[in-house]
Order: sequence, then C-alpha cells, then structure tokens
Amino acid sequence: MTIDEKLAKVCEGFCIDGTYMGYDLIQMGNINKTYRVKVMLREGKEKFFLVQNMNTYVFKHPVQVMDNIDMVTEHIRAKHPGQLALHFHHTKDRKTYIESGEDFWRMTNYIPSKIYNVGENLNVVRNAGRAFGSFQMDLSDFDSSELFETIPDFHNTAKRFDAL
Repeated sequence: MTIDEKLAKVCEGFCIDGTYMGYDLIQMGNINKTYRVKVMLREGKEKFFLVQNMNTYVFKHPVQVMDNIDMVTEHIRAKHPGQLALHFHHTKDRKTYIESGEDFWRMTNYIPSKIYNVGENLNVVRNAGRAFGSFQMDLSDFDSSELFETIPDFHNTAKRFDAL
C-alpha cells in the first residue's frame, strides 16, 4: 500500500468529512514520521491535518502514550473553550489512534507555526516561557496519578546522568 493510500485510510478512520487530497512530509523531528495532510471538506473548503506514524520502537506502549496525551489535552481544552488548543481526533470508537499492521497513527488539526532552534530573540524566549508557565498552571489541578509511565525513569535526571 502506498503512503497516499495509507493516509487516505487514516483520514477515513478518524471520520474526517472530506476527500483526501495529498500530503507533505514534514522533515523536522527525529522520532515519528510526520505528514501535513490536505483534505477537501464536504463544504468545499481545504483543511490541513497533522498525521503522525508513531515510532513504536521508541514508544513501546503507544496506546498508553495516546491515553496520557488525550487526558492532558482534554483537561486543558476544558479550561479554555473556544480557544486554539491541541486536540487529537478520535475514531468512531473514541480511540485517539489507529493501529494498522506495523503502523500506529494519530491525527490532530494542523496549526501553522514557526520553529526556533536558537533563542536569539528575547521576545521568542519570553513567550516560550509564558506558554510553558501557562501549560504548567493549566495542569496544576490535574491528577497525574491517572497517567501511565510509558518510558520508565524517563524524567529521572539522576538516573540518566549516572547512565551517561
């Protein structure tokens, strides 16, 4: 099956009401294969989605990763109704992923953005800090005991430093 055929099936699986038109491979990132997918919606308007084929070698428990992401993003979205926020699409049976053979897919709305690899502009750095602070505040009342530990000791700095 070609990548076009796979991406069209992914759009169908996430109940996107439109016709798959094509994709661009996004070159940034080292872990997942990421595509910007164009769909012609039923009302005749183009819309872009971000589709990722998750790397299940790195993420050994991709279902738990997606369950974690869904809980966190839905918690934040509930606090800011009507605002632009990350949201993963769901299948008919409310999953945020599609498993197809060796492929593990997820889909979100495409949010145009800029990537900064170096923090030379202090306004960019300041805004990144504000965004991170807002993220932390939005999660201050989130019960993290509901989350799965998908990569053991990933955030254990002392253990990572010892391993180095």
